[in-house]
Amino acid sequence: MNTQSDLRLAFRGLRRAPLFTAVAILSLALGIGANAAIFSLLDQILLRRLPVASPDQLVMVYQNANNMGSNMGSRMNSFPLYQDFRDRAEPFADVLCRRVVAVSVAVGSQTERIDAELVSGNYFSMLGVNPEVGRIFSREQDEKVVDGHPVVVLSYAYWASRFAKDPNVVGQKIVVNDAPMTIVGVSAASFGGLDPTQSPQIRVPVMMQPTVMREHASWLKPDDRRARWVQVFARLKPGYTAESALAPLQGLFTTIRTYEMTLPAASSGSQYSRDEFM
Repeated sequence: MNTQSDLRLAFRGLRRAPLFTAVAILSLALGIGANAAIFSLLDQILLRRLPVASPDQLVMVYQNANNMGSNMGSRMNSFPLYQDFRDRAEPFADVLCRRVVAVSVAVGSQTERIDAELVSGNYFSMLGVNPEVGRIFSREQDEKVVDGHPVVVLSYAYWASRFAKDPNVVGQKIVVNDAPMTIVGVSAASFGGLDPTQSPQIRVPVMMQPTVMREHASWLKPDDRRARWVQVFARLKPGYTAESALAPLQGLFTTIRTYEMTLPAASSGSQYSRDEFM
């Protein structure tokens, strides 16, 4: 009886103050909506697995150390360090690198600004991503010569929105940062990328960095060990975990740093910088 009286009293109070009632209901609705939005974001980014082969075997490789050089973004590595990990890291079955950058693309008479992803030649094969049409990149064809692989793989979404899913798009030329490039394929519809917050419309071989990152071409060279500009991901060999791979990887990194300390670009700093570098 007391509860019913309290409820009647509360409802009468709400009727007498319609503005307060509206604000209270709106606040409750916003709270529920925010919680739903947060859960949706966590579900997409943290709970769902990436649409790639064996995502539990993938690790991101980065360094916490003084660089004595340029750092172009979060958790970046130099291109030579990517190559060291690729060729010399015992725990890794395969290693890829990537970088997202904005470019100007002209298709016919229309030019637009889109996101491109520079990727190593094994990007698609390591992730187990197949082409929807045409072909994807390979190390043999697309990771040999600096600025020597003017080819493009379209994302499925961009293929659908910009080319109306035309299968004859393979072989068509587009202009990326004023450089003609040939479309060689379209990635599978299920693949959006390694980062759920980014959806690059095209992917270009990482060796095309001087063209795709033209504003940095005067000083950023692919063989510069002091320029961090690519993110690195690896696939662990069977039997390795992220924890068990750390010790051999740290040993390799120390060996590489010892060598880099002998190079002119890293040898002229203060003793403190040199100690931090190591």
